[in-house]
Amino acid sequence: MNDLEVYERGSFLHVCGGLAWPTVEAPAYFCVFGQKTVENKFGKKPLVQLSELEDCEESIDSFFKRVVDIVKSFNVDLIYGDSENDSFYEKAKSFDLYMPQKLTGMHDFIYGLNIVKMWSKADAIKTMENSIIRSQLSSLRETDLKEAPEKYNAINGLRYVVTGFDDRDDGRPLSDKALRGLDADSMCA
Repeated sequence: MNDLEVYERGSFLHVCGGLAWPTVEAPAYFCVFGQKTVENKFGKKPLVQLSELEDCEESIDSFFKRVVDIVKSFNVDLIYGDSENDSFYEKAKSFDLYMPQKLTGMHDFIYGLNIVKMWSKADAIKTMENSIIRSQLSSLRETDLKEAPEKYNAINGLRYVVTGFDDRDDGRPLSDKALRGLDADSMCA
């Protein structure tokens, strides 16, 4: 039995979402992670993927209505996303979705991957086995980093959530070798 089958709000300290705005490269994407209440052997409270949703060519209003349903179902505390996109925030606000702004490294794809890598190495991220996140992480290569990171909508949603949960707030840049040691198989719930 996995965490998805025994989901109870009390099992998680926080439940947060990551929202990637649609681009010409990829559709809108939303994921939800719960943070366990107990630390693992590395001193991290693991994040467990509870849900995900990809636009699938529906209208953005229909997508946001489904996001609201997921937010209500999982009693999501906060939603993280790209804080530089004003239309993104206006649309979220119109659906009464609260999104904090100005999180450290939120706009830097490499920084976000490094945070994901650190949490992954600490055995603190568990994704659903057939998730879009897992698929994108499995296929991502270092050479892909030179391309537009907007096409990795699920990875963007993941890095928003993990960066939001991360307790580092110094803003210092990390290595551009974000993918070394990132193992999608180890993040499977």
